[in-house]
Amino acid sequence: MFRSLNGLPSHVFFVHAPIVLIPLVSLAAVVLGLHKSPPAWLTRGVLSGVLITIAFTWAAVQSGQEFDEIIAGQVDTDRHESLANTTMLLVVGLGLAVAALLSVLRRNRDQANPLWRKARFGLSALTICFAVLSTTWVVQTGEEGARITWDGVIPDDDDGG
Repeated sequence: MFRSLNGLPSHVFFVHAPIVLIPLVSLAAVVLGLHKSPPAWLTRGVLSGVLITIAFTWAAVQSGQEFDEIIAGQVDTDRHESLANTTMLLVVGLGLAVAALLSVLRRNRDQANPLWRKARFGLSALTICFAVLSTTWVVQTGEEGARITWDGVIPDDDDGG
């Protein structure tokens, strides 16, 4: 299923979605975490976005494993694979943090309650941490994948021009 699409390795198709979606969903999750009273469209959008992002990140990881079998040791993909697996875990963590935050926001809007405020603050902080880490890791993962793919293909421009 994840080996190829139209005769090309499917990884080259799936990998671009997490690279775009993770930073976007992370930004929206940060806004959600910082917003005093997030509107329903924002909560639904972040929850939908994080679920879609998890699905595409999973597809990228699965297709990457298939692609690794195709190239069978032609290049060293160990670091890229390790970064991708960590990215997947962080995106799932972001999804869980968002779900927990939304659950707290939905169940009790009594902002005077100190327990509610502490839960909201803690889950907002956790969501923001996962958002930052997910974005950082997907950038590192993408950079490593690009380095594996393009290193040595385009000659260095030593003369600066």
